[in-house]
Amino acid sequence: MNSDNLQKVLFVVGIIIFILIAWFGWVKLHYGFNFIDEGYHMTESWRLTQGDKVLDNKEIGPLMPYTLLNSFIFKMNLDITLLDFRKIQYMLALCSLVIFSCCLYAATKTYWYLPYIFSVFAFTGLDPTGMISNLNYYTYPHFFLTLYLSFFIFGLYYKQPWGKKICFILSGFFMWAISFSLLYLAPVVLSPILLYVACRILPIRSLSFPFKDLLLVLMPFIACWLLYIGIFEQSFIPAIFDSVSYVLVTKGYSKDSLLSSLAGTAGYIGIGAIIFLLYYFFSKQLKGLFWVVAVGGVAILAYFIIESSFFGLISPYYNGWFGRPMWFSALIIAFLLFFWGHMAQKAFRKKRYAEIEEFAFVLLITVTIKSICTVFFSGLKALTVLHSAIPATAALGILLMHNMDDRNKSLLTKLTVLLLVLAPFYYTTAWADWKFTYFDVTPQQADAVIKKGFGKDIRTNQTYNEIYQWIEKAADKYSDKDDFMISYVISPMTYMIAKRRPALNDTFTDFSSRENTVYERSVELMKEKNRHPAIAFVFQRMPAIWPVSLEKGTFETPTKQFIFKWSKDPISTYIKNHMVLAEQFYISRENEHAVRCFVDPRFGNLKSNNK
Repeated sequence: MNSDNLQKVLFVVGIIIFILIAWFGWVKLHYGFNFIDEGYHMTESWRLTQGDKVLDNKEIGPLMPYTLLNSFIFKMNLDITLLDFRKIQYMLALCSLVIFSCCLYAATKTYWYLPYIFSVFAFTGLDPTGMISNLNYYTYPHFFLTLYLSFFIFGLYYKQPWGKKICFILSGFFMWAISFSLLYLAPVVLSPILLYVACRILPIRSLSFPFKDLLLVLMPFIACWLLYIGIFEQSFIPAIFDSVSYVLVTKGYSKDSLLSSLAGTAGYIGIGAIIFLLYYFFSKQLKGLFWVVAVGGVAILAYFIIESSFFGLISPYYNGWFGRPMWFSALIIAFLLFFWGHMAQKAFRKKRYAEIEEFAFVLLITVTIKSICTVFFSGLKALTVLHSAIPATAALGILLMHNMDDRNKSLLTKLTVLLLVLAPFYYTTAWADWKFTYFDVTPQQADAVIKKGFGKDIRTNQTYNEIYQWIEKAADKYSDKDDFMISYVISPMTYMIAKRRPALNDTFTDFSSRENTVYERSVELMKEKNRHPAIAFVFQRMPAIWPVSLEKGTFETPTKQFIFKWSKDPISTYIKNHMVLAEQFYISRENEHAVRCFVDPRFGNLKSNNK
């Protein structure tokens, strides 16, 4: 079989594998109900369809304008479900992969190995961390980053003048959308500027990026932000300063927290760099079957390192919840460091870059800027590099294949090596994504299906399902649809279950990481705006399940975060002074693990037979 026909066969096989994995990825969307982060993402967007304002009602709303994007989806379908949102995220992931693959083919004229490189994303979607398979401030930037690079590269390689202009303008719009998803990602605007400068001071020969093309990319970015600021001109800038002040008093964003997190990832990145260098060394020094065997040996070693967290010598990342995907992130970080070191030494020695290196330069300059921003500003730190993984792994795979082209490897050898390099990281990342449903039980333990409402058709555990039903009934019994509500601690999904507007400007009430002064301001603002809650749900511990062992499916629940009866925090004080206990749902009698429902007799429908 000649090379062209073999490429087609391998491509078809890759597509079949990709589709099979995608089917499992689609099934995965049905598992796991999350009261916490996913509830926050949904509530903050839904409330905008109920009369709340994007800047007036949230402490950090100005930093996360993506909520407007989700609110448009809610407005188009007020009865949309949580599962529908997950499906939209997943379909956007597949669409971005198709468009990006077309872009890579247009630039490199190769295609047959792309389904293998992108196979893991057919399962994880836009969130390879295995955290939340939904549209949020992590997945939107990943989607827009992929589209930005796709159209930017189309613009670089397109021959027709009008086609180039359209592609550059579209790329500028998607670059703005990255920053619109999460404001601190605005430095991605530096990537085309740095490319423009690099084309003039570095030995780049295959790329042409004149100033007029740079302007075409920058104009949509600037115009869209000017339009947005113009719409909210009187409130946007003050709101930004308020949000920054709020972040500065949040413990999770402190200098000590950042340094501790970076120190905790040093081991991962160091070992990831060694694994990457072993792959590189063997590719340069060995030949024939010995090369494949050596790469296979490194792949096996990498697998056991990931599974054992370097044989127990490295603390599993983020309480062990993201240990496996952190190794994937470490591989990408090691690759980025190696790539920029390689490009720097070539520039210093005034050696000409290969065309494929210049192409990777275009991909990775934006990936690197975005990754730096998320590492320093996100609570997940180095793990967030995975939210740039689609273009990053594409660059890794393309450079790996180019290196084998230079050594005249056969197609089957190339595919074998590609799979060996990626398999340990892809398999463990996908396995962790399947097992860790983010504070719900593992899929095989999810023996209940939510029957109606926002969580319809989601598979979860029996307790969550019963709490869900109780919240729905209590909300309908003691309040009306236009009433305001409070739910705490850290239980924002309750608003979506009850379909009641949040009374407070902050729905992620977390006394462990935020000062009491923050909630004093929230309560005062609630009173000023006459948003007195008719009903309140009190969780003395966040409704979450901590995984102990994903392999065994064991878990535990967190301890009480506060004791409501004795708590003097501003929210507890307000509820005790203005509301009465209506009823409670016992998760367990042990330690009085209950969820309590309170009603304000002035506004709620308190019945005479209430407990």
